[in-house]
Amino acid sequence: MARLGKRFVTCAALGALAACRADVIVAPAISPLFHLTIDRLSYAPGDSARGALYNDGSAVMTVGMVGCSGVIEARSSSGSWSTVWSWSYVCTAAAYSLAPGDSVPWRLTLPMTLANGTYRVRFSGLPDATTSGSDARRSTPAFGINLAPASPGLPDSIALDYRRDATTLAIRELQRAGPPALQSVEIPEALTAGLFGALAAVYRATSLPARDSVAVRYPIHAARQTGALLVSVDPSVSWVRMWRVGSRLTGNALIDTLVERYSLSVVGWYTFGSSPPIAIIGSAQPVNVAALAARFSGVSGVFYAEPNAFGGDGNDISAAAQADGWTLEYSVGWGDCLAGCIGRHWWSFRVNTAGAVTFLGSRGMQLPP
Repeated sequence: MARLGKRFVTCAALGALAACRADVIVAPAISPLFHLTIDRLSYAPGDSARGALYNDGSAVMTVGMVGCSGVIEARSSSGSWSTVWSWSYVCTAAAYSLAPGDSVPWRLTLPMTLANGTYRVRFSGLPDATTSGSDARRSTPAFGINLAPASPGLPDSIALDYRRDATTLAIRELQRAGPPALQSVEIPEALTAGLFGALAAVYRATSLPARDSVAVRYPIHAARQTGALLVSVDPSVSWVRMWRVGSRLTGNALIDTLVERYSLSVVGWYTFGSSPPIAIIGSAQPVNVAALAARFSGVSGVFYAEPNAFGGDGNDISAAAQADGWTLEYSVGWGDCLAGCIGRHWWSFRVNTAGAVTFLGSRGMQLPP
C-alpha cells in the first residue's frame, strides 16, 4: 500500500516549549511572591498531575512540602469555583528554603470521580496570602477533563479520537458564522455531541463495505484545529510584564476577563532577536481559537493575535448539517502531502438523528494498491 498523507506541524506550541522552559507547560496563577505551575492543560481521571511552586520574591522563602493537603475545585458555567474533592496526607516534616527563582515540586494523583469539566488544585499550607486574589494565588492554573462519552460498539481509544474529531468539526461549524469577531469562542456541547454521535454511527455501520475503508483500512480522522493562540505583545507594557514574570493574571481588566472566562494560560514564549515576544496561549478546554484571537485584537499592548499555524495536507473529515442529521465526507490523501496531496479519494455518508447510516457513494482518484 502506498504511504498516505499525514499533516505536519510547522509552528506548534508544544514543540517549542523545550526551548522556552523545559519544566513548565502551563503558566502560573497570580502571585507577587510565588506561583504554582502544572505540567499539562488536560488530564484523564486517575492521571498524575505534577508541577512546582516557584519563589518570585527577592528574599529567601521557607515552605513545607507542597501537596500534603488541599482541594480540587470545579468551575461552574457562571465562573465560580466549588470544592469537589479534598485530601489530607501524612507527609514527612520538611522545610525548604527557596532562594529567589528556586522551586519545590508537587505531585497529585487525580481522583477517578472527576467528570468532564474545568478544574484547579488549591493547596493548603502555603505561605500566607498578603494580597487580594489569595485563592488564585494558592491554586494551580485551570486544567480540563475531556473524556469521550460511553458509546456501545466503540473501543475507548476510538471514542477518544472521534471526540477530538467532533470538536474539530464543531469549530468549523462555528467558523461558518462569519468573521471571527462574530463567532463563538466556546463550543456548544450539543453541537459536539451531535457530531460525535454521527461519527460513532458510521463506525458501527459494519454492514456497509465503505465503512471498512474509512474506519479500518484507512482510519480517517479530521485534520486537527490548532489549540494554541499566538499573541505578539509589547514587553514594556505593565500587564505584559506580569505575564513575563509568571503571573497568569495581569491587572489589565480586559486581559484578565479573557483569561478567567476561557481558562487561559501562557504555555510558552517565542522570541526572535529584537522582535516583540510572542506569548503562546492555551486553554483548559477546547475553544475556537480564531474567535479568541479576535477578542485580543485592539487591547493596548497587543500587536496582533492569531491561531498557531499548521502546514501540510492529509486525511480529513468534513461535515455538513442537514435538517435531520449530518452528511459526513471522509477523504484520504497521498503523494507529496507535505506540499499538498496529489491524490485524493472521498466517501460520503448520511447519518440521521436516529443514527441510521446511508452510504451516498465515493469519488476521486483510484486508490493506491
